[in-house]
This record gives sequence, C-alpha cells and structure tokens, in this order.
Amino acid sequence: LVRISVLREMARYGFHTNVNAGGTLLLEQTPPVLIARSFPESAVGYFALPQRIVQTPLQMVRTVAEVLNPLTAEYLALKERAKLVRVGILGNRYSFVLYAPFALFILTWGSDLVRLWVGSDFGAQVAPMLPYFVFGSWVALAGQSATIGILFGLGEHRWCAWGMVAEALVVSTATALLLDRGLAVLSMWCGAGMLANRGLLSAWALCHSLRISFWSYLWSVCG
Repeated sequence: LVRISVLREMARYGFHTNVNAGGTLLLEQTPPVLIARSFPESAVGYFALPQRIVQTPLQMVRTVAEVLNPLTAEYLALKERAKLVRVGILGNRYSFVLYAPFALFILTWGSDLVRLWVGSDFGAQVAPMLPYFVFGSWVALAGQSATIGILFGLGEHRWCAWGMVAEALVVSTATALLLDRGLAVLSMWCGAGMLANRGLLSAWALCHSLRISFWSYLWSVCG
C-alpha cells in the first residue's frame, strides 16, 4: 500500500534538496552577471579563476560527504547517535587535514603561481582574491564537509538549503552594493559567507538535530 506519510516525507526531502540546488545556482551565477554589467568581460574571468582553483582539491573531501549520507541513514536506523557524532568529528577533521597541504601551498605561493601561470597582469588581478576563497573553502567546505553530509543523511538539510539561499542573497547584495570597491572586497564577502553558512550554521544545525553541544562539537573537530 502507498502511505501518504511516506510520500509527504519524500516530498519534503526533495523540496529542500531543490531549494539547496537553487541557492547554490544563485550563489554561483548572480555575482558574475552583476560583475559583467559593471566591468569589462575580463573581470568575470578574474573573479572565476580563484573559485576554479579551489574546486579540484575540494572533490576529494566531497567524497567524504557522499559516503556519509548512507552511513548516516544506517546509524540512524540503529539509533547509534554516539557513533554518528564521532563519524562527523573524524570526517571533518580528516577532510580539513586532507585539504591543508593545498591550502597552505596556495596561501604561501599562490600569488606567484598565478602570475607564472596566467601572466603578471592577469595574476595581479587574481592574487588578492585567492586568500579569501582558499581560507573559506578550507575551513567551511573542507572542515565541515562531513557535517553537511550527515545533515543530508538525517533529512535535516533544510538548514543547508535555506542557508544557501541566504548566503546567495547576501553575496548578491554585496556584489550590487560594494562592487565599486573592487573584486577583492567582494571575495572577502564570499569567504565570510562560506564561513558563516557552511561553516558555523551547518555545524549548529547538526548539533541542534543531535542535541549535542555546539562548542564541544567544534572543539572536538579541532582535535
């Protein structure tokens, strides 16, 4: 028999998944469009390159989130909340460490590397933006990758979904209002948005769902 309650749960999960995807799309596409309206087309390339640089190594840690989604469902069915918390802590910690060599390399030699790669003129525009994207992706996207995967596994990803929408709106508003101050300032807002939403909000959402201490969870992830 078809159960209405199950269909309702599936619809709720799918709705928030689509909201998350829409927020991600809005976050990725709105700033380049606004930049192109106010600056030469080359400025879109300046803004896009730092994001492209951090995306490839992030694929390694995103695998952690993909693995944790079904594992979360298993632990939830077995009511093993303590194991679930430990998996989140260790998953975040090892993802952070896995991303660390790349992040430290780019933070140290990224400016020189970009100038060597794409030329001094292009590199001079890109270099000031690199630290904000690298640090934000290191702490938030890598450092809380397991948290986000667990939230999806728990079906509590509405926090991720609406957080992505809020982050996209904040970054889009900052792009519209602060673009005349330069791309580096906009990159700073992008990094701050990552830290606030996918770093702190996602960790708080997991702690709220599992009824554990937020600060203890963060401290445990740090080691």
